[in-house]
Order: sequence, then C-alpha cells, then structure tokens
Amino acid sequence: MKKIKISIIATFYNLEDYVRKCVNSLTQQTLKDIEIICVNDGSTDNTIKILQKLAEQDNRIKIIDKKNEGVSIARNTGIQAASGDYIMFVDGDDYLELNACEILYQKAIETNVDLISFQRNLIKANTLVKDTLFYPSNKIKNKPYFFYDKIEETFKYMKILCWDKLYKRNIIQSNNIKFPKNLNYGEDSIFLFYCLEINPQILIIEDYLYNYTVSRENSLTAGMDKIKQNKYSTFSKIVKCINYINNNLTTNKLLKLHSVNRFFYLLINICSNLYFTQQKQEYINFIKQILELYKDFDKKTVEKMNGYKLGKRYLQMDKYHLLGVYLSIIRPIGKYLIVKPYRFIKTN
Repeated sequence: MKKIKISIIATFYNLEDYVRKCVNSLTQQTLKDIEIICVNDGSTDNTIKILQKLAEQDNRIKIIDKKNEGVSIARNTGIQAASGDYIMFVDGDDYLELNACEILYQKAIETNVDLISFQRNLIKANTLVKDTLFYPSNKIKNKPYFFYDKIEETFKYMKILCWDKLYKRNIIQSNNIKFPKNLNYGEDSIFLFYCLEINPQILIIEDYLYNYTVSRENSLTAGMDKIKQNKYSTFSKIVKCINYINNNLTTNKLLKLHSVNRFFYLLINICSNLYFTQQKQEYINFIKQILELYKDFDKKTVEKMNGYKLGKRYLQMDKYHLLGVYLSIIRPIGKYLIVKPYRFIKTN
C-alpha cells in the first residue's frame, strides 16, 4: 500500500454547480499519492450524488456524508479521518492549481517545516486575479522560521486563513487542534491561531496555488454587500469572535494581541456606520474595551498595529465630535478617490 503524502479535506454544502470542478482539480493533481476526503455537510441538492459518481471513478476519494452541522464540524470530521503526512483544506466552491500538491510536498520535504503558507488567486466573474494582500516581502518569503521569532512579520505578510496552508498532520492531531464549533464567523482564523500557538516552523512561499471564489449567493463569505445590510449582526459575530480569542488563546500574549487586532481592525472598518444608529454607544464602548488590552504592551509594539491605530483615531475624533463628519464625508471621498484607484493600479 502506497504511503499517503497529503490528505485534502474538501467540504461541501449545496454546491452542485461547483463540486465537479473542485474535485477534478484534486484528482488531477500531479502528485498522485494523496487522499481526497470529501465531507458532505447535509446538502439538500445533488451534491452527494455528484460526489458518489466521482468517487466511482477514483478510489482515492473518500466520502463522508453527514447531517448539516456547519463547516467547523465538517472540517473536524475530515481531520479525524485523515491519514496523510500532511493536511490541507479546500472549500467546495474553490479549486487548486494542478501542481499545488507536488510543489507543496516537495518544499515540505526539503525544509521539514510544520506549516507552509502559499498565495491565492481570486475568482471574479470567472476571471483569475492575483491577490496581493499580505504578499510576502523578501525579508520573509522562502525562508523557514519559528513563529515566535517573527510574530509581527507573520501577521503582516501571511493571510490568517486555514485553506491557503499545508500542515503537518501530527501537529494538528497530536495537539488536538480543532475548529471552534460554536462560532459561525472567523472559525478558520481561530484554527490557524491554535496552530500558531504551538510555535510551528513556518515557510511562506510566493506560489499562487489556490483559486478562491470571491462571492457566491449562499457562501459564508458572500462579500461585503450582505454584511453591510445588517451591520449589528456582523458586529455581534465579530465581538463574539474577539471575546473567544481573548478567552482561549493563553500561551503567548503577543499572539493573542495580534489575533485580536486583526479582527478589531475588521470590526471598525465593517461596522463603523453603527455610529449613526442606536447602537452607537455600544460600538464606542467596545472600542474602548479592546483598546485596554493594548496597555500591557510597549508603545512601539502597539503603534504598528492597524486595529490599535484606527481605534485610537476613532475615539479621538469622537471626543471632538468629528467622527460623524469623517465617516459620512471624508472617508467616502478618500475611498473613491484614493483607495480604489490605488488598489486598481496595484493589482494591474
């Protein structure tokens, strides 16, 4: 029996229009010694039938058909079933480059690192666009290092996601690392935080190997339009995520602060219009509460963190009754005249 080099855990929920492309990108990998664990999370469309037909054509496909319990439990089920030397995750509406596993396994063998982070393409209207957000600098890419030696650089140059990574299976299973089942927002980031907490040896590479569907009507990450429709619901989810991080990451205080900071910055950006609603005071009070966490660290450390800088700026403007003007006039003008043109030039 051949040694399984990589276990790919792919999760599906009502993805009949995407499942073939996703699974075909796995069965056609140039590295053949893999297992493909397809977890059907209680789909009510034809997803399971399509998976079963694909499994008839390739005995490396293992199907786990379970009731709908959410993506965290689906991924945890896949981890439990995995037997490869390494593990990676794929969402059922995304797909891999055909040489992804071969490139990653070769680099893993050469360096013996615990975790490899790679780059992704964004699928926008059936067009692939390179995602340059958090693209690694020459200071850190292709150079193995232990996480605790370069915490700041890791958070600056690595996307805090679970599925653009390759993991040694034994660091996940031996440390009982799981996705938090009681969260429906940020669970993939928290899984990665748990992995970072054990101080893995990391390699960040510049290869674009994952193709990510930016928005889909029923996706968990269906884009900013849906989020903006109910900012308070999103606010509540991110608050729950931040509180979870604050209560459960305990090994390294700087890791915890960077983890909170990533979601704190996201919260302020996404939910800033709560300032014009009846939840204004709750929003401002939460900013004040989180800023208290930064007081245990020196000024030089925290002033590099975007969540801290933005939170301090918002409170200062609120103090002088300027935050409403900034949010309603200055920021929108800057977004359309500065930010969008800059991003267009950067990605083209």
